[in-house]
Amino acid sequence: MTDGKLTRHIFKNYNEYLVFCRGKKLVVVIREPAARFQSCYNDVISGRNVMYRYPSRLNHIVRFSPQMRIERFLRIVASIPDRIADRHFRSQSYYLRAQVIEAAQSVRIVDLQEFMSGQAGAEQIHLNAGERTSNPDDTGLFRTDLFRQRYAEDISLYEKVKKSPSGTLILK
Repeated sequence: MTDGKLTRHIFKNYNEYLVFCRGKKLVVVIREPAARFQSCYNDVISGRNVMYRYPSRLNHIVRFSPQMRIERFLRIVASIPDRIADRHFRSQSYYLRAQVIEAAQSVRIVDLQEFMSGQAGAEQIHLNAGERTSNPDDTGLFRTDLFRQRYAEDISLYEKVKKSPSGTLILK
């Protein structure tokens, strides 16, 4: 939210994001990691998401295609570090490094569903909550070591946010 309006910012690199965060009151809206990953995959196979808005040439090496099975997609994503990952499958915790927390005036982490319902002190706003085409428990993919290792920080962060009575975690 900037001046009471929802705005979307896309940063070409982490330093650009860090400069943006200086002195701001940040409200970081996070999504349940399995739902977010499923959404990313659904966008790739439907052609709605163009991976790598600012190509790093990685998209010329790894071909994300509509025919790709979710298991292969996970193997590829798990092998790509956050610093060069596409914004849709980059860990959400990547945006909460110590430098960002230190640079910001305040940092509040809110669950996406709480944020959209207005219970987290925000107006009712619709952010991309996406739809799952299948239950992740059906495949067991999101219980695998590969998924849990790739998104360990996000899983931990999300669990902390969900355990808080307000659906909000204040870091600073």
